[in-house]
Amino acid sequence: MALTINIKGKGTVEKVVEVNSATLTATPEESWLFKYFEIGDNEYSDNPYTFEYDGSDLVVYSVFYIPIENYLKGLVGFDVTNAALTSMLIYRNVDFNSDINDLTQKQLDLLYADLLMWASTNPSSYTGAKQSDGGWSQTEASKTLTATDKKRYEQMANDIYIKYNDSRKSSANIRVFSWNGFYR
Repeated sequence: MALTINIKGKGTVEKVVEVNSATLTATPEESWLFKYFEIGDNEYSDNPYTFEYDGSDLVVYSVFYIPIENYLKGLVGFDVTNAALTSMLIYRNVDFNSDINDLTQKQLDLLYADLLMWASTNPSSYTGAKQSDGGWSQTEASKTLTATDKKRYEQMANDIYIKYNDSRKSSANIRVFSWNGFYR
């Protein structure tokens, strides 16, 4: 007779078993969030979660996930502001902290394209956080995007927009026409 905890995603679970109950406390790893405990066909998002337990064999799944913001930040080698991410998510009608497994490949790709386009149109230098204390200061590493980087990001974004026929963002929907006539 045992209470078995299986983990889906990245995190740990502390279990405390008492005479007639058990309490589970989930702790996600960095960049992950706790989603729910799954017991049979039921999902419980309370954390910690206490339930009646008689000591019989029971398997509980603890589910962790990567939220969309952390997924997008992990795709690029520079800092992305929360304001920029929030704007992209609102534009694409995706909730903050959405589980990437609940999104379609199209949604993931278009958000990535939006991130690339954002990077291609923002300042070239990104400096990490600056800390100071009593006469000393420390600045985390910085990243400079070259003009070549920006053009490459813009092209990658446009390729994704074209793939999904997303004319709202793609610069590919701008057409240049030649007209040899004259106005009257």
